[in-house]
Amino acid sequence: MKYLPLNSQIFVENRKRFVNKMEKNAIAIFNSNDELPSNGDAIYKFKQNSDLLWLTGIEQEDSMLILYPDNPDAKYREVLVLVRPNELKEKWDGHRLRVNEATAISGISTIIWLDTLDGTLQPWIHWADTIYLNNN
Repeated sequence: MKYLPLNSQIFVENRKRFVNKMEKNAIAIFNSNDELPSNGDAIYKFKQNSDLLWLTGIEQEDSMLILYPDNPDAKYREVLVLVRPNELKEKWDGHRLRVNEATAISGISTIIWLDTLDGTLQPWIHWADTIYLNNN
């Protein structure tokens, strides 16, 4: 950990500020930075995308934030997408956030796994009039 944990309310307020600037019926998708290889079997120390960090406080690779304030289902207006934890893989890659940990950090209650994202995101993209993408 690079710093002491922050109150999740900071990230809740940051998301509110961003959402207030969005167009009506728009969806915003923020991706984490990629892991960069330093050689054949090692990677550079991971540095999170600044926008995703500012909005969520999450510093885990392969993460996404989806903001869709006009989603017909209120549960899916703020969605954090994480890689499903796998105990065997964690021995090599390190700890992955669990739902309760991610919620405590970010203040986001709806968390879905990356391997289930396609079926969930596709209808939202079709319903939205505007799509904001944070390109790496």
